[in-house]
Amino acid sequence: MGVQLYLSAGLVGLVWLVWIALNYHDRESMRMAREVDDRLRKSAELLSTIPGSLRR
Repeated sequence: MGVQLYLSAGLVGLVWLVWIALNYHDRESMRMAREVDDRLRKSAELLSTIPGSLRR
């Protein structure tokens, strides 16, 4: 009975850690995607200010 309790507690702990890791990964991915979108938008705005004669 004691071994089952330890195994169950270990399994619950493992599932909990995996859940936290996946949530953190998703949050970081969303943050990076927003940062890339912001940089692309700023680059597009900057490129639109360059006169047509200087563009290739």
